[in-house]
Amino acid sequence: MPAIKTLCFYHPTTVVIVDDNKTFLENLPDNLSNATSYKLFDSPVEALAFLEAQRPNLPTPDDFLGMTDDPVTGVSLNVNIPKIHALLQKNDRFKTPAVVIVDHDMPGMSGLEFCRNLKDFPIRKIMLTGEVDHRLAVQAFNDGIIHRFIVKDDPKVFEVIDQAIHELQQEHFLSLSGQIAKNITTTTFSFIGDENFQQFFEKFIKENNIVEFYLIDPIGSFLLVNNKGELIRLVVQSDQEIENYRQTAEDHKAAKDIIEAIASKEKLLCLFAEEDFNQSVNSWSAYLYPAHKIEEIDGGYYAMVHMG
Repeated sequence: MPAIKTLCFYHPTTVVIVDDNKTFLENLPDNLSNATSYKLFDSPVEALAFLEAQRPNLPTPDDFLGMTDDPVTGVSLNVNIPKIHALLQKNDRFKTPAVVIVDHDMPGMSGLEFCRNLKDFPIRKIMLTGEVDHRLAVQAFNDGIIHRFIVKDDPKVFEVIDQAIHELQQEHFLSLSGQIAKNITTTTFSFIGDENFQQFFEKFIKENNIVEFYLIDPIGSFLLVNNKGELIRLVVQSDQEIENYRQTAEDHKAAKDIIEAIASKEKLLCLFAEEDFNQSVNSWSAYLYPAHKIEEIDGGYYAMVHMG
């Protein structure tokens, strides 16, 4: 079975850059993407002290595991989904260091020594090298001490660094999401392990300029923030879940137009909190949102809800 590559959450992080060449150090962020923040150090010793102080705050997969009950399905999961979307409330989440870039050729402590000190940290490491250090960098990569090495004299060095940062940030969150996704998909029905759903979600993220997102239920609904800071819910439902809502509406003698909107899959019923579930079924019209078929997913539908 191929590894599940779904990101269960993502937010911008901080990139730590370490280089004793102050001119290069100060100019580097200006030549990179502004999609992330940077913290600069011209001393590897000070950079290590900073990262060591951050270590207790660095997330690990175990932080999001723990038995919880899904309020909709009643299924017990070994995943604390509320803890995932609670990250949105952490004002310092963007300060999390996920990637470090370090120059190899520094006095007092080489980049390789620096990275060896971080071998057990959940941080991705990029080492900048010269042509003469190529063999050493390859060996460090093969030994798992670094995750990328980039030749500093490459004429496209800034473009290469930018791409590496993006890829390693993705890897960082994939490593945090893997056990979460595995626990969910082996316990209950979910779309998140489906490659077609992953492609749909990636396209949705790009088309709607989403910059951070957090899983909010096992099937594959997410809380998202776009580049304007607007809060959005991507509500995902299966044929079975839609049918369950239709049956409940019918059993409680909801208005005909509510039942028909759900049954035809013209709209999805989107109940977000316990108090929503406790509302009279005839107030459900306020919780109906236009439904869209997820192409290539059998029985998958979604609604996009702007939260204001």
